[in-house]
Amino acid sequence: MVDVDLHLHTTFSDGTLSPSEVVALCASRGLKTIAVTDHDSTEGVAEAQEAAEGVDGLEVIPVKNLREAAAFIAGTAPITPTLASAPAG
Repeated sequence: MVDVDLHLHTTFSDGTLSPSEVVALCASRGLKTIAVTDHDSTEGVAEAQEAAEGVDGLEVIPVKNLREAAAFIAGTAPITPTLASAPAG
């Protein structure tokens, strides 16, 4: 069984579930590691990480999905405004 999903969108971009709802759904399906990858936004990451604190063994990885650069920046530290506004290329 795959217990990782590293590409999840929330209502902070084009997803249909809030970050908390995404965490609840992933937990109900037995996932252990997820990444919130909203387009051009990390606004939902804190909510997802907070929701995951109540779920034993579920880790939320913050990711900045840069649409213009067609790239992802992932890590375990918060994404800073400086990094988020870095020019593409």
